[in-house]
Amino acid sequence: MDIFEWMKKDGHEQIIFNFDKETGMRAIIAIHDSTLGQTFGGVRMVNYNSMEDALKDAMKLSKAMTYKCAAADEDKGGGKAIIWGDPEKDKNEALLRVFGRFVEMLRGRFATGVDLNLNMMDGSVMGKESQYILGRPKEEGSSGSTGITTAFGVYMGLKACSKFLWGMKPFEGKELLSRDSVQWESPYWNI
Repeated sequence: MDIFEWMKKDGHEQIIFNFDKETGMRAIIAIHDSTLGQTFGGVRMVNYNSMEDALKDAMKLSKAMTYKCAAADEDKGGGKAIIWGDPEKDKNEALLRVFGRFVEMLRGRFATGVDLNLNMMDGSVMGKESQYILGRPKEEGSSGSTGITTAFGVYMGLKACSKFLWGMKPFEGKELLSRDSVQWESPYWNI
């Protein structure tokens, strides 16, 4: 496996590996493209079968984040982080804090929020070590859960696909949850 050839093929700028001997933390941050600005992408914790699987996932997802940020007209580039380990057995405060220090050492080149197998409280722990951990609890001056805005983005994407594919009002004749059946408020419902 030639990592540099992989990077060249998909246009990656940088891949950073980190290992902490005390906690056993193994992490990768893949930075795909910073042309539009600071790179951004979530961090996930997965027990990959191999280093190659972990690296491929980080690279694939970082490239997708480049396109996602560009499509959303964000002045951000694409990146992604993975922590390689079993979230049920390996996740603990020391490991999360070490990961936070790993992010901080990049001095803002990469910002991240929690993703698969991590939650806002994990983000809070990582945020004790880095100012570049986003989506922490609102009590910490952060945005809180990004789940609502992510769900809204999926909903808007489905509406656009429906209109494109069938040329009809989105979901016409389809049974959906109504706005009144949802138990949270969102400023996005009227868009």
